[in-house]
Amino acid sequence: MESQDRPRDRNRFEIAIICALALEANAVLCSLDEIWHDAPPIYGRAPGDQNHYVFGRSGRHPVVVLTLAGMGNVQSAGAAASLNMSFGSIQLVLLVGICGAVPFGPGGQEIILGDVIVSEVLVRLDFGRQYPTGFKRKDTILDAPGKPNEEILSLLQRWKSQLMAQQLHINMMQHLTTLMQHPQIETENHISLDQLFAPEYIHRHHIGCTECSLADSVCDIALNASCEELGCDQNMLVYRARRSGCDTRNGPSQQIHLGSIGTADMVMKSAQHRDELAASEGIIAFEMEGAGVWDKFNCLIVKGVCDYADSHKNKKWQGYAAAVAAATAKEILEQYVSHDIAASLTSRFPSSRQVFLAQSADAESQEVQDTNDLVPREIFDKIARDFKRKFPPEQVEDFQSTDLLIFRKALKRLQDEQQRTRELRNLRRIELFMQRIDALGRFVQHLSGSQEILCLI
Repeated sequence: MESQDRPRDRNRFEIAIICALALEANAVLCSLDEIWHDAPPIYGRAPGDQNHYVFGRSGRHPVVVLTLAGMGNVQSAGAAASLNMSFGSIQLVLLVGICGAVPFGPGGQEIILGDVIVSEVLVRLDFGRQYPTGFKRKDTILDAPGKPNEEILSLLQRWKSQLMAQQLHINMMQHLTTLMQHPQIETENHISLDQLFAPEYIHRHHIGCTECSLADSVCDIALNASCEELGCDQNMLVYRARRSGCDTRNGPSQQIHLGSIGTADMVMKSAQHRDELAASEGIIAFEMEGAGVWDKFNCLIVKGVCDYADSHKNKKWQGYAAAVAAATAKEILEQYVSHDIAASLTSRFPSSRQVFLAQSADAESQEVQDTNDLVPREIFDKIARDFKRKFPPEQVEDFQSTDLLIFRKALKRLQDEQQRTRELRNLRRIELFMQRIDALGRFVQHLSGSQEILCLI
């Protein structure tokens, strides 16, 4: 894609990247091949969209980058709904950033700081019921996040091949090397500060503090102090085989792990709870935004490991972990193949504002000649306006937050359940219904240029 080749309008973007923190977004933006600073006022936003976007190019793909207003699944859910309002053609969302990780995966593989976790399954850790005997997570077919669709599953299966996994890793490290030379990227990876303490060794004062001497108590000063300030016992460090024998300057090559990620509106800072959830749920990492995006788009979560989700965690690895995640996301997009679109859907879009205005004038002239093509859109707009008048604004927002993809994922869950119970008759009915829903979506997209009205249908 040449620098002048940009999507004609915002409905032609197929890939979005979402970040929760500014340092995560900075790493992503520094990894882009181009940033189109003049694009936001040209592409605009849908009414009611509260997000602000950055546009650019990663490899051959035009991308839209969104930084959330805050952390957590509530923030990500609202932002994802707004993203879907303005960009109805998004086919893939990458949630890129940092996470805490379990130091050893289900198979005993070692996970160290700077590694990358790519989601296979998302597990909601804080959605359930609190009983006197403990918390029970809701994991029924309608409550748990859905499985990735076939396209995402195909990508994941591709990377489970030893050959393709090696290629993903090699190219990621090449992107990381380039990215680390960017003047706006933190270059230090704090190799000497990759310290994993034994799970039972809590980050607190071990002498001279009455509150910290209690079994289940830690004082506020200790909560905000570093390991150096508290003098955490180096004899309680857990041996890290991948760090052994590596020089303190470069360290081992970062690895990419595919696995289950736990999501919740809380920061995990307890090694005991970390290990319990890892054992019971099979998760290898913890993050805070995935549930808000997962069921609204085809989504991959790509997170760099910046801590071990224990009480000794600190922020020193965040910048480097964000850079590794951005480099991995870049290689994922290199391997992602966009869907075919008609040549008429993209056009030469020079950055010169004068040329753009001239093209807009030509486009308006063409629209006058093609009034028949506008009729379906006018009809849909009138239907939508009349429909919205019949309901309170907050109810209309709920309708608009449910799109074709969310509906298909709900049907997919039902289909999976029918398959497990071997109710083949209903399974075939659901498959036929899903095919017809897809056909309806393509029909509406063809007539109106958007699937926005489907949420009202």
